[in-house]
Amino acid sequence: MLTRLSVTGMNLIETQRSIMKQLITAAVVAITLLASPLSEAKNFRGQYFQCLKEKPIEYPGTIFDAATDSETLASLGINLDTLVTAVTLADPAIAEALQADGNLTVFAPTSEAFAALPDYVFNGLVGDQATLTAVLQYHVIGKRFDPRRAFFPRKINTLLGSDLFFYLDKGKPMVNQSSFVTGCTGVKTTNGTVWVIDSVLLPQF
Repeated sequence: MLTRLSVTGMNLIETQRSIMKQLITAAVVAITLLASPLSEAKNFRGQYFQCLKEKPIEYPGTIFDAATDSETLASLGINLDTLVTAVTLADPAIAEALQADGNLTVFAPTSEAFAALPDYVFNGLVGDQATLTAVLQYHVIGKRFDPRRAFFPRKINTLLGSDLFFYLDKGKPMVNQSSFVTGCTGVKTTNGTVWVIDSVLLPQF
């Protein structure tokens, strides 16, 4: 009887140890799973604040002046020749707005971005002034806006009347599905700020 009780007691102890091990394992897994998103959130916040610390490039002229200054743009590894051509083909009011006093926010696609468009889309744009003008208006916000501050996704109305959608990816700004070529750095001019992007923003007509 004593032996039997001893065996039973030993089995109980082993069972308790087994349960304890399982609980410890479950706790470790839970802590790991909890720590992972917390770590990611911490990294995201760090990247966000680091992005905000980057100062803009100061340009002593208007947005239009900056876009047509090939030498300065080349020093930054940027080519906006196709965008400038598009502005000259669009309604003259576009070029006038980019040269007038104000505080605009412009998202400027590179020439490579235009080249990436399917031929039928590109030809459709340059062959139709009204459509081209609308697309360019979709790249302009009529006030100062810093896309780096879109900690939470948000939408902003453009000169076209349609919204652009802003969010952060690894702490860096995105507009619709376009990345910023100069990362967290914009070009500050006398009448607004230019953010160079890697694709053409196309509104829904």
